[in-house]
Amino acid sequence: MSLSVTMSGMKVAQKDLDVIGNNIANAGTDGFKRSVTSFADVFPNDPSASPKTAVGQGAVVSLISRDTSQGSMSSTGKVTDMAISGSGYFTLSAGGNQVYTRAGSFSVDKNGFLSDSSGNLVQMAGTGTASGEREGITFNATDGTWKAVPPAPVATGLTDIKFPVFMRPVIDNTGAKPVADYTQEPTAVFQGDAPPANPSDAAFDGLLQSVSIDSNGLISASYSGFQVPYPIGYLAIANFPNPAALQPIGNTDFAASGDSGNVSLSAGGTPGTGTVMSGALESSNVDITNELVKMLKAQQLYNGNARALQTQVEVASRVTDKL
Repeated sequence: MSLSVTMSGMKVAQKDLDVIGNNIANAGTDGFKRSVTSFADVFPNDPSASPKTAVGQGAVVSLISRDTSQGSMSSTGKVTDMAISGSGYFTLSAGGNQVYTRAGSFSVDKNGFLSDSSGNLVQMAGTGTASGEREGITFNATDGTWKAVPPAPVATGLTDIKFPVFMRPVIDNTGAKPVADYTQEPTAVFQGDAPPANPSDAAFDGLLQSVSIDSNGLISASYSGFQVPYPIGYLAIANFPNPAALQPIGNTDFAASGDSGNVSLSAGGTPGTGTVMSGALESSNVDITNELVKMLKAQQLYNGNARALQTQVEVASRVTDKL
């Protein structure tokens, strides 16, 4: 038995311990997906070698795969905390780059954008905030309501989710009195826009009151003086042919890779896409008991190879002494 064979056994055991240790370290990380180490044996590439006397040359790590199974759900009561029950990933913009995550701990920042703790902006279906550009959402000029249909797939691109701080009612031609003109859509006023006239006047109701998110990922906001909530847009939920091959980039975020396949985007609850749960977070799918059992096996593998290495060194030393 050569020293290199035994050393390869120690190396794969150490790699397995590294993977298990990382799993255990992230057992409390929301949205984390555990990794699994796979091994392969090594034999000399010699066509003339007899299979009756072939001796292996050790072991190698053949694959470190990701277990994408669902983690348990924990209720938080915070509306902008979200989890996906089923397949799919939240889509974020990180400095202009598209990244994906299962960790849905989001909040509204000082500029009105829905973002994660790193400032990455959550994406919705559509290319803007006007009713005609928010995909799946149209304004009904007959009764002054909005119609929302979950898009599958997303066809018109993505944009950052931003909450209007005020809804300006349709006003008369003097610019002073709200009128029930259902043919015109009320104007959404965002952070940084010109403030509405007389925002404190009861005649100009429109202050943000509450936010809701349904199972399709439709984010709606209710405003004082408005009977119907304003639909901000549908969350863009990403799916991949091989999600286990997504590239981890830290902060529980992933990037697409050549092996993950091309991204497809849709609203939640559409065919092949999980539903969105507001007020909840997905826990890590790490089972501590299972990881500890795997750790004991990896330790035994390492200790066994270490003992074999010690024996080889002792035998080599005795042979050398006799020469």
